[in-house]
Amino acid sequence: MTNKWLVICAIEFGELQIPYLHSLKGLHKMEHTHSLRLRMWSRFALAFFLGCFLYAPTHADAYTQTLTQNHTSVGQTLNFNFTNLPPSSTNISVRVTVFGDYEAIDETASLSVTGSILPVLLQHTGGTPNCSANGHTQTFTIPASSISAAGALSIRATPSRAVSPTECTNLTERITINITYTERATDLTIPSLLGTPAVTTSSATTAAGSSVRFNYSIRNTGVAFTDDFVVNYYYCRQRNTTTCTAIGNQTITTNFTANQTVQFSRTLTLPNTVVRGTGYIRAFVNATGTVKESNTTNNNNWGAFTVNGRPDLRVTALTISPTTDVGPGTTMTVNYAIRNAGNTRAQGTFYLRLYYSTNGTTLTNGLRTVTFNSLDAQTSSPASGTTTTTVTLPSSMTAGSTRYIIAFVDYNNRISEGTANEGNNRRSASFTVSTKPDIQITALNLATSGTVGAGLSEPATFTLINRGQAFSNTITAQFYYCRQNNNTNCVAVGGAFSITGGFNANQSRNFNRTITLPNSVVRGTGYLRLDVDVSNVVAESNENNNTRYDAFTVNARPNLTVSVLNVIETQQAPGANVRVTYQIANTGRVRVENIILRIGYSTTNNGTLSGTYKQDITFSLDALSNSNTATVTVQVSPSATPGSTRYMVGHVDYNNRVYEGSTTNENDNKRSDSFQIIQSDPNLDITNVTVLTTGTVGAGSSIGVRYTIRNRLASFTTNFSVRIYYCSTRTTTSCFALGSAFSVTENFSVNETRTETRTVTLPNSVVYGARYIRVFVDSATNIKETVETDYNNFGTLNITARPDLRVNFISATPTSGE
Repeated sequence: MTNKWLVICAIEFGELQIPYLHSLKGLHKMEHTHSLRLRMWSRFALAFFLGCFLYAPTHADAYTQTLTQNHTSVGQTLNFNFTNLPPSSTNISVRVTVFGDYEAIDETASLSVTGSILPVLLQHTGGTPNCSANGHTQTFTIPASSISAAGALSIRATPSRAVSPTECTNLTERITINITYTERATDLTIPSLLGTPAVTTSSATTAAGSSVRFNYSIRNTGVAFTDDFVVNYYYCRQRNTTTCTAIGNQTITTNFTANQTVQFSRTLTLPNTVVRGTGYIRAFVNATGTVKESNTTNNNNWGAFTVNGRPDLRVTALTISPTTDVGPGTTMTVNYAIRNAGNTRAQGTFYLRLYYSTNGTTLTNGLRTVTFNSLDAQTSSPASGTTTTTVTLPSSMTAGSTRYIIAFVDYNNRISEGTANEGNNRRSASFTVSTKPDIQITALNLATSGTVGAGLSEPATFTLINRGQAFSNTITAQFYYCRQNNNTNCVAVGGAFSITGGFNANQSRNFNRTITLPNSVVRGTGYLRLDVDVSNVVAESNENNNTRYDAFTVNARPNLTVSVLNVIETQQAPGANVRVTYQIANTGRVRVENIILRIGYSTTNNGTLSGTYKQDITFSLDALSNSNTATVTVQVSPSATPGSTRYMVGHVDYNNRVYEGSTTNENDNKRSDSFQIIQSDPNLDITNVTVLTTGTVGAGSSIGVRYTIRNRLASFTTNFSVRIYYCSTRTTTSCFALGSAFSVTENFSVNETRTETRTVTLPNSVVYGARYIRVFVDSATNIKETVETDYNNFGTLNITARPDLRVNFISATPTSGE
């Protein structure tokens, strides 16, 4: 048998005209020009040096062939003989193009088709213009049976005698005929299974590893072919293609004629995925698609058989840690592995449960359940080693006793293993309970009633038990209020207290305490937490079970007020910045968080706050508490009328994020303070004086002085000056002017600030150490100001140069007699 492959070749790259297609194995040669173009990119040149590539046909292909005959004499008959044609599955399209003298009504060409049918006569009528370079085309349809069994088709074309073969000087007079159709392909099926049953077994038990024989037939309902093809075999849990496991394949080398049926038989080994009950052997013919078929949806068939083996689930490994001195309520590490030792798959979900047992047999407490989703025959989980998990042991284990962990696979019998296999699903491991003391809190209750909130006392009861050996130590306990049942966001409630007298082995004692809730409680669910032996004076077998939580409900509400609101300067000009001192109080019994206090300008006492001239402060505040006193700056409306009274209003929780429980509590959230609007002069001052130096600083050094000029009250347009001084002290009496005054010519509006930097040279009188640069604004009083005493400020200057005293000249005059 041969496989059909086409090789398409070209000698040069680019867009190429392919002159012919040639078969590698037994494919007929088509020695006619086919208009097949191949775009080959330059990057393919390295991979295909000779410009060749392989093409493997899949399903039925479109077939086309074109023949051309020149018209050289009057009355000439042109024979178009198509040979080696594949069978057609559709009607054949015949496209006839005539080139030449065909513009007159009597200038035509008669066509006849011969082959496996009687001749078919066709008439080509030509057309205008005469001698068209594009020719004149007509298309006809003939039956698929026109192609003979030998693959031949003959078409005869006879131009009428009125057609002159020498009329056209611009072209060669000719007739071109193209045929196009869809090839008729083969169609492989498995129409029937052979034998009853079609799948036979050689032993009484059919399970994983068993040999079965599958008997079936393959039929070719299409054309003959000689290609080899592959049949794949599968075990399937159901009669479909989605629950299957591949179990082998076979290459079929039989040559198939049209409509031929051939019988086959194959011995196969069942995989470890087989499931007890009805199973299927599936054959998939032409699995790799080497045979070109018209239909590939009918290439499967299934043979049913019965799997009568069973799964056998076992725990093959179980280790625990620790195994000695194990404390009650502690966490234990468990390592386990299971195996399906049976000969069918454990299909579906099943479970392994880890139990605590007092005697190695009784399943006292279920500690953890592990889920498995099926397990193949003769397969372990995990494939190697063990799986690790943890369990929490009961708190009631008796000190010094031997106890057990039992691993029980398929504890609830979801997998049917048969009577013989159901008794081996357990494995156990023992450990020894510690004899050390183990203090546990077995009960905790906060018995609340009525209003529950900060500063209110509630009775609490709790019970302690010692699960281990006796001890006589005095232990310390501590209560906490917590927002959640964990050790975050917890606040100690009261001080630590002592529990005296010690505990005997397994002794239980009850206690009562009164709990006063802290100011940090928030409305809603809270938790009372109790820690015992907080100083760890008793060495216990389990140090992690000395805490317990009890939930309770805080139902009190906050009550927010503005307890302080004072305007510091009671006379203000329009547009001025007003400093306001405030304090917030929460007289309610729950804490508030992220509440907004709005302080704003208003035209009325406790009236509506301005949406523009205001400040928002976000805060949180415990119950029964006051905030710190703070100061904020709020601007007065520039349009305020001089001579009028205006107000700064503080409104806590202005957007009502917190409901305070009553109309009374909601209506006491405002406070205000008044001030007078006055007609004001400007008020200039200097702030933020900074001295900028580099290197050694001394006499003659140039330094930068940066400062901010602020106008607080009224706008003005008058020029003024700024002058800079060096001062040896912080007073204004020891200063030396550095150069001339600087003129400032810009207009200033209300509350406007401007920052300037000036360069000055230090005088010879500078003294080593910390000195000062003082800046005076409007020292010549060109501008009439409301306040004339806040017009200067200073910054620190470090003189780093030191004096260097030298004797520059000395002379001596002799005295008489020397």
